[in-house]
Amino acid sequence: MDEPKQENLHKEIDLIQGVIARMSQNAYYTKGWSVSLIAAVLAFGKDNLQTILQTPVLLFILLLVWTSFWYLDAYFLRSEQAYRKLYNYVIRHSADAQRVRYSLDAGQYRSQTPSEWRLMVSLSLRVFYGIPMLMMLVAFIRSIIC
Repeated sequence: MDEPKQENLHKEIDLIQGVIARMSQNAYYTKGWSVSLIAAVLAFGKDNLQTILQTPVLLFILLLVWTSFWYLDAYFLRSEQAYRKLYNYVIRHSADAQRVRYSLDAGQYRSQTPSEWRLMVSLSLRVFYGIPMLMMLVAFIRSIIC
């Protein structure tokens, strides 16, 4: 491969690597915001924690927001996986003259990755989001029963 083509390939894969890094960073921020949310609720409600744990509406809102963060994290993980497939495609087909250059459209690879719902129950996300979700569900059910 000649020098200009090699340089163009490096620029193209740098662009894709940048997107992958942003998706990974977004997933990291999502986890941070979700933990901050729980910490804020517990900190602001430390005097009224019993009230929060006995109020089904507050617990339901907290469950809804927590589930939204869980889904958002799975969305970023799926996007990251699709871009990794695009990256691999670009590397494998770097010499193909028919290939569209500098396309960051990874939409065609989304069908080759697990859905957000499947990723939500993957081990890494299930442990991080599932345990607090289970605790909130127990508190929610207990607040309805009692």
